[in-house]
Amino acid sequence: MRIWPYVLAVGTLLSLWQLAAWSLPAFLLPDPARVLSQMPEAISEGAFWNTLFTSLGRLFTALASAAALAVGMLFLGAAFPALRGYFRALMALLQSVPPIAWFPLLLLWFGFGALPIVIVVTLAALFPLAIAGLNALEQIEPRWLDLARVLGAGRWQVVRRVYLPAALPALLTGLEIGFGNAWRSLIAVEMLAGAARGLGGNIQLAGQLGDMVTVLIGICVIGLLTVVLDWLLLEPLKRRLLAWRYR
Repeated sequence: MRIWPYVLAVGTLLSLWQLAAWSLPAFLLPDPARVLSQMPEAISEGAFWNTLFTSLGRLFTALASAAALAVGMLFLGAAFPALRGYFRALMALLQSVPPIAWFPLLLLWFGFGALPIVIVVTLAALFPLAIAGLNALEQIEPRWLDLARVLGAGRWQVVRRVYLPAALPALLTGLEIGFGNAWRSLIAVEMLAGAARGLGGNIQLAGQLGDMVTVLIGICVIGLLTVVLDWLLLEPLKRRLLAWRYR
């Protein structure tokens, strides 16, 4: 049953795409049949896989960095309640600036390469992760904390046994949102950087050359990857860590 919403969504998008293709010249918007028929040949080339793995490497590096920073904030915020307000204010200030706006400055500091891209994507993923986790700390039942202390739990035992398990569902929800933010920011910053490698850079180059088929193949690959990563990575992770909710 979980696949039907995706099937209907894909069918809707393909129908709208076909309607738009009928009203525009083929060189501006190729129809779905033309693009999908050329996709197997395009993705069978070695250059495509190099491009894909470059983008995925940046994405997962940024997600891991954002998760580590968010969990670190949760540990400190759970152990020292006074820090929660500071972390919340810090995230509120930083998230008001679009992460991609930092890219020109990072480019001057670190030059062309993967590091400025990874930092921008890390920021995009960090905000929903950290804010969701910090909000969850404020909603923990006081009686759970009292019970843990009555049973003799120390500060770090309370953090590990009460705060983090209670905050985990919100943290995973933040991870899903952060993943979407990171994916979009990655493609945008690769396009802005004109990266020679990476899905965003390839789409930018194809657009400059007027190759709309390659542009649309890149867009389709991004959409398919999002669904596949959700099914193969995020959903299994959520079900494993929150197994008690799915019994």
